[in-house]
Amino acid sequence: MSNYPSQNLRNDEEKYRRLSDSVNSIILRMDIEGKVTFFNEFAQAFFGYKEDEILGQSVIGTIVPVTDTSGEDLKAMISDIMVNPQKYVNNENENMLRNGQRVWIAWSNRPILDKEKRLKEVLCVGNDITKLKQALEERFETIVQDLSEGVISCNLAWGIKYANITARKYLGITQIEARSLLEIILNNYSVSISREELLDNSILHKKFDIIRQESEQFKALYLEADLNILKDSHGETKNIIILLRNMTEAYKEEMLKQDFLSLISHKLNTPTAVINQAALLLQDGSIGDLTAEQKEYVDSIVNKSFQLKALVANLLTFTTINSRKLNFKKEPIEVYTYLVQLTDTLIKAAKDKKIELNIDCAQRDLIVNMSREHLELIISNLIDNAIKFNDKEALKINIGISKSAGKLEITVLDNGRGIPPEDYDKIFGKFYQIEKYFTGNVPGAGLGLPLVKRLVCGYGGSIHLESELGRGAKFIISLPE
Repeated sequence: MSNYPSQNLRNDEEKYRRLSDSVNSIILRMDIEGKVTFFNEFAQAFFGYKEDEILGQSVIGTIVPVTDTSGEDLKAMISDIMVNPQKYVNNENENMLRNGQRVWIAWSNRPILDKEKRLKEVLCVGNDITKLKQALEERFETIVQDLSEGVISCNLAWGIKYANITARKYLGITQIEARSLLEIILNNYSVSISREELLDNSILHKKFDIIRQESEQFKALYLEADLNILKDSHGETKNIIILLRNMTEAYKEEMLKQDFLSLISHKLNTPTAVINQAALLLQDGSIGDLTAEQKEYVDSIVNKSFQLKALVANLLTFTTINSRKLNFKKEPIEVYTYLVQLTDTLIKAAKDKKIELNIDCAQRDLIVNMSREHLELIISNLIDNAIKFNDKEALKINIGISKSAGKLEITVLDNGRGIPPEDYDKIFGKFYQIEKYFTGNVPGAGLGLPLVKRLVCGYGGSIHLESELGRGAKFIISLPE
């Protein structure tokens, strides 16, 4: 009687073997150390290993390479299967034949548990999808190869997997093998964000500039890079895809506009100041008494000259800030204390408004490293907008300060009219103003928010808007600490 269970087990094993050997699929089992415990005849013929050569051997280094051709760590993947088998119920990965040839297999993996419900083995059933993968890759290459935009695919370590003709031309890439895109762009170009930001895979979408300044050997090149980090079916970050657009001509045109604005604002500065000063002398009677009618005209001149003076000052500030040569100097600022002082001054200046301003900051020793002048420009412009674009009798402004994931977040929320959805992307553009029928005839040149965005991005931060019509707008600024 004692031999009966053993005989049954042997019979079951034999039936299992006969069944698995009759199918045209790879069937194998591996233990929790990744060692092969079963390898059907189809698997032996496919991979080129006899049963006595593969049993007891680790799948790593035999049928699974340590890393795939893109640099992905397959050894770590096998280890993770033993810890989280539920993540790999269906999985595609690169494998390796005995002769070293790389192939792609679509695997179905099922855990085999012991009596205590602990993982004992993993049953793996696979089918060769190499030709399908190659067909898809060829189709992809056909689509993107001649695009006017550069297309680059990298692994998470920035090793180049694919680059179309345009991308190779832009970045001078002759051979892909063992090339790091990160080192190519950092060593040969100026990049508008830091190495740390480029390597931060928690941010799935980034936009930045790659610039090659004009020299005796090369023309100037200005590339706009749009980076996306893709996830696999397990929700794990997998690949980096970068689109490159040649913005050289647009940039040159922008620089001409910038130079023109700078010239005009400087040329207007002196005569505007003279007109303003002369009008003030007339107004206060320093050069003679005025009739009532004359005083009315002079008061109008003074009022408009102050508006013109403020506009020229804004233009000067904007052209200075918008210059790529701007020095984003840094100094530690205790944000809460600084903003209490700054906002107090701003609110007192708006005498004709009933304003309730609150600063919400649970941790009052938070520090940001940036220029005080630039922080003042950012906050004062946002608060100025919150006041100007609000027709309510009681204005409410709430400033929030918090820290999350190594970033300092400042939010400015108001109870104004809000911003129409179609204007979300436009409001950060130069000279853009929301239609007057919506906001009222509000003075300004549409330079405040572009200036704010330029400063925030210059310090490696980001700004975005949340708004609901009739219920106000919320600007969210994220800055490195």
